[in-house]
Amino acid sequence: MFNLLGIMLLVLLYSLGCAGYGVWVLQILPLRKSNQSFGYWVTAFLLGQGIVAALLEFISLLGIFTPIIIGLMLSLGWAGILVFNGVLRITLVSTVKNTMVAFRRERLEWKAIIILSLILLVYFTLQMFLPPVGDAASFYMVLPKLIANTQQIQSLPLPGYESFTAIGLQGEFHYAALLAFSGEMAAKLFVLPIALAGIAMLIGVGRGIGLSAKGQIIIFVAVITSSAFTNVMWDGKVDLFGAGMGLAAFYWGCKTDEGWGAVALCGLFTGFSVIAKLSYLVVLPISIFLIVIYGAYLYNQSVAPLRLRWRGVLLALVIFGFCVALPFIPNMIKNAALFGEPLAPFISSSGQAITDQSWFSPITTERIMMSYPFAFVFGGFAAQYGTVSPLLLAFLPLLLFIPRSIWAGWNNKLTVVSVAAFVGVLVWLIVRPSVFAPRYIMPPLLILIVPISVGAAYVIEHLITFRVVYMLITVATLATVLITFGNPNTFLNSASENINYALETTHAPCERVIDAHMSSCQIEHWMSQNVEVGKRVFMSSIDRYWLRSDLLQCIQRKQDLISLATGTSTEESWNLFYQAGFRYLVVDLWNLSRRLDVEQLPSWLHADQVFQFDHYFVYDVQPLRTQPPLTSACVQIGTNRWVVQKLQ
Repeated sequence: MFNLLGIMLLVLLYSLGCAGYGVWVLQILPLRKSNQSFGYWVTAFLLGQGIVAALLEFISLLGIFTPIIIGLMLSLGWAGILVFNGVLRITLVSTVKNTMVAFRRERLEWKAIIILSLILLVYFTLQMFLPPVGDAASFYMVLPKLIANTQQIQSLPLPGYESFTAIGLQGEFHYAALLAFSGEMAAKLFVLPIALAGIAMLIGVGRGIGLSAKGQIIIFVAVITSSAFTNVMWDGKVDLFGAGMGLAAFYWGCKTDEGWGAVALCGLFTGFSVIAKLSYLVVLPISIFLIVIYGAYLYNQSVAPLRLRWRGVLLALVIFGFCVALPFIPNMIKNAALFGEPLAPFISSSGQAITDQSWFSPITTERIMMSYPFAFVFGGFAAQYGTVSPLLLAFLPLLLFIPRSIWAGWNNKLTVVSVAAFVGVLVWLIVRPSVFAPRYIMPPLLILIVPISVGAAYVIEHLITFRVVYMLITVATLATVLITFGNPNTFLNSASENINYALETTHAPCERVIDAHMSSCQIEHWMSQNVEVGKRVFMSSIDRYWLRSDLLQCIQRKQDLISLATGTSTEESWNLFYQAGFRYLVVDLWNLSRRLDVEQLPSWLHADQVFQFDHYFVYDVQPLRTQPPLTSACVQIGTNRWVVQKLQ
């Protein structure tokens, strides 16, 4: 119990520290929004976590990424919370009261939908206590683990993926900070407030255009039943950091008719969102740009001469562009320090930029494009990793019921936001048709829930005489929630196991790893327990998370693979393997290496099988007699810091 409470308290304090930084910045900007509104505090948290990530980036470059330094840094944020704690309490109490009043007013069937949706949210929260899976075990949580253990940032130890370190790493720095204090459970749990803040911003967009309580419920249900959103809540990825910021950009974009303070926030959130998720560079700026032009024009509408009116719009765009650029500065400094390439990953000497991707053949790509928008809901393409809620398609025809008076032509926020989001999605389909994954375009894609919710809410509240339509909407919403639950026994057993492990430890054991990654976990756990400190390990698996810190730093790098590729025979490859200082070889039967075949060892080398799990085998490779001299070795250069060095 105390372990779980400790994790929750740590995440709460960390979140408050982030929110405090946001509060200090919001005090500077001229905003109409009262600091007693819930949206103000959600904005403070999202903005603050972007600022904290940038500060963490700097201290990692300085090599002082320690719990003490992180705590001192967060103290400024905590000071902001202490100064404004009275306002925060009033806001929270008011929000809870208003929410409860609105809940009591709902009909029984909608109360059931709300409760079931909240249970789903709790379930996905408990899933965060599982170990990282998929790409998180190879990239997104490996680098944070290295930063936390070595107290500095370095290249990702995965051959061919070193450029991963050149991206924004916003979520990764938060993971690293929490790993410095605790385990991966605390790090992953921080995604919960990020996810809730993103949902709050999405609902806030709806409220800003006059969406009723029923429509806001539909938004919440549509998000929580979108596996594209919930999958990245608990698996250890960082997509929601960018998504939350992107939704905040839309939220403040809708308020750009209130002055330059909202424009500045809109720009900051756009920049932070793109830094957190590079794919948003294609979809988000164009969407927000359209909204800013609209808002700035409305703000300057009282200016009589048309020339002065457009001058005000131009000034707003300059402010927007400047604020978009600000979040890129820390990343440019990091890349200049690490790689000498401040414009990486957009412009890099390594060749193809990390932002250039193509997943499918032209034939498959054409099939995907022909299936829009159904592919977003029913698609199961490779690497798609989730779908959006079926409610988007189910309620799409209800847009026809919205009267013209609500759309009100082009001079209307609902119309502008909907068109801007649609343009963002459309641009992605044109520019990156072969990369199909809802998480790559999540902010504008989720914004499209808003107009659909407007249509559903209008039918429910204004066409109540059409009882059949009301029942169909209610049943469809309830059925979507129930289908998301899946098998009740599996649901309950999984939730129970997650709670039990969270009560016992901050590190989930390998037995809790789902899918094929459990084998990698078992192998790496054994090596971390048994392999001598500083020994080099050659692995075929791309999973790295469960390796001990020194093994992680001493593992094969890109230059090792290049060196092995120069071997003209198996014997020569083994010579190069040994000379590079490798002691252990992990063989994957599903991905055998022809160059390092343990059945074709040179006469002076011997390989003992020391461990086996599933299709992985660990070999201890040692010389039997006189051997060639070593050319490389892994050397300790500081506390928990190792580096592969060339030997004289």
